[in-house]
Amino acid sequence: MSAAVAQRANGMSKTLGGKASFFYALVRVFLEWQNTMVRVELEGGDTREARMHDVIVANGRWHGGAMLLAPDAQPDDGLFDVVLIGDINKRDFVTTAPKIYKGTYLQHPKVELLRARAVTVRRPRAAADRARRRAGRHDAGALRDRAPRPARACTGVGLRSVAPRRSRR
Repeated sequence: MSAAVAQRANGMSKTLGGKASFFYALVRVFLEWQNTMVRVELEGGDTREARMHDVIVANGRWHGGAMLLAPDAQPDDGLFDVVLIGDINKRDFVTTAPKIYKGTYLQHPKVELLRARAVTVRRPRAAADRARRRAGRHDAGALRDRAPRPARACTGVGLRSVAPRRSRR
């Protein structure tokens, strides 16, 4: 969902400022979004599989419109802060959304913060298989929309600019 919010906000006027634009985009995208089954695999074998609203893999604290999505993230510690936003509903959103500007939304019982050097986010196999079968009845574009390839992020030499290790000085 985060990418959809950024895309909508970046296509809008910033007459009221970035914070207002991003919050408006967040609300609009939330109202259209559907929670989905997601599997998150962390380096070391830790795994979460559940219906989720969003998975945020961050190496910085702040995100669009001054949202403090990962308050303890450090860009140079070699770890990603992985925020799992569970199966939230409209009531959860209304009571929690304003807290994203202070980072206190992490206290919500449907939000979990994890840390890892490498993260893979994918649909669970059964859900992806169902999406592929449905897409077979439609067109190839539907397959890309419904059953994307897993996204993987990792720290290390190849992606040092993404989440570099802390320098020793």
